[in-house]
Amino acid sequence: MWVSGGSTNLFLIDSDGNTLDHRTDEQNLSPGSHTEIYCSQLSGDMLVLMKKYIPSPPVDDVEAKIVRFNGLEETQTVQFDAKGNNLYIDPECITENRNGDIIVFDLIHDILLGPSSRLVVTDQNGSNRFTYYGSKNDPRLKLEATDICTDALSNILIANQSSSTVHMIDKDGIFLCLLLTTEHGIRGPWGMSYDEKSHRLWVGSIEDNRLCVYRYIERQNHFS
Repeated sequence: MWVSGGSTNLFLIDSDGNTLDHRTDEQNLSPGSHTEIYCSQLSGDMLVLMKKYIPSPPVDDVEAKIVRFNGLEETQTVQFDAKGNNLYIDPECITENRNGDIIVFDLIHDILLGPSSRLVVTDQNGSNRFTYYGSKNDPRLKLEATDICTDALSNILIANQSSSTVHMIDKDGIFLCLLLTTEHGIRGPWGMSYDEKSHRLWVGSIEDNRLCVYRYIERQNHFS
């Protein structure tokens, strides 16, 4: 398995914990660095979210990028949009859709409005497809995401801790529904994962330390 350390070092270890290989991104290696790893079920590639904090009061700047590895070979870097602007503000979590889109939940630090988040979705070539902000008019739809995943129908699921909900949007960023709310037993969703084999959604709740399992897709509705 691949694991990340306290910086942008990546280690390949076996089941006994022995280090088999490692990879270091020298340009991003600095105090305050952070990495998040996602292994693609489509290609077998490893998508690595790398970021480092640059002191710049009152809110630190963040330099961030997504790097794709095939084995130990770096094959792609996603960092800028078509105009050369940074795609990400302060990314926290990464996943991938069945159509190859790379989905990142990105923190927004607003001094006046407080923290919130957005989804930044790029295609497999790294071009920005859309950015999803939720809604500021409905408190339940204001995004303060803690985790994201995708399901067998390429819908994007967003765990929203502040409103104790799980949002569902389609692959093009159109809001579909509040899939789960407090009425379904959600209390501060934090960790979330979708099981492609059983079509079950696993959601961890930080407020009551529970792990809940839901099913909303029947097997006959699964599109391969």
